[in-house]
Amino acid sequence: GCRGPHRVCHHHRHGPGRQRSGRPAHAITTATAGSSTVVYDITAPTASTVRFYSSNPTNTKAKVGDTLTVEFTSSEQLLNGAATKPVVNINSQTALVSSADGLTWYATYVMTSATADGAITFTIVRGYDLAGNVLASTSAVTTGLATVTFDKTAPTLTPNPITLASTSSV
Repeated sequence: GCRGPHRVCHHHRHGPGRQRSGRPAHAITTATAGSSTVVYDITAPTASTVRFYSSNPTNTKAKVGDTLTVEFTSSEQLLNGAATKPVVNINSQTALVSSADGLTWYATYVMTSATADGAITFTIVRGYDLAGNVLASTSAVTTGLATVTFDKTAPTLTPNPITLASTSSV
C-alpha cells in the first residue's frame, strides 16, 4: 500500500520504476529487496493536453442551457475518489468532474441565466497523483481555441413600419 505525505508505495506486480497504472514513474528512486520494490514518486503531475469548448453548434459560443467542457489529459494517473478527484472551476463555479481511466478528464458546467454575458474562464485547480503529488494548476488551453463567449441576451426585432403605395387607381 501507499503511506505518508509523499506516499511510499510498495509494488509487487508492476515492476521496478512503474506506477500502479503500469506507466513509467517520474523522478523516482527505487530500492529492491527480495520481491518488493519501493518507489518514491516526487514529481507533480501536469495537464499535458487541455481543451475548452461548448456544446453549442458553434463550440466557441454558449447560451443558457449549453454545457461547457474542460477536457484534459494528465501526465500520469490521478486519484478519482469523491474527495480526491481533480477540482475544476468553470466561470468560478465548481464543475462536475469525471474520468474513466484516471488519465483523461472531463469537467462540465451547464450555463445558467445567472451568468453575465462575456468571455468564460476556467481553472484546473488541483488533483493528486497516486503518490499524493499535487497537479499543477492551469487556466491555459493547449489544443483548440482558448475562448468561449456566453450570450444570454435574446435577439430583438425592431419594428419597422411598412408603407404600401399603390400606383394604380381602382
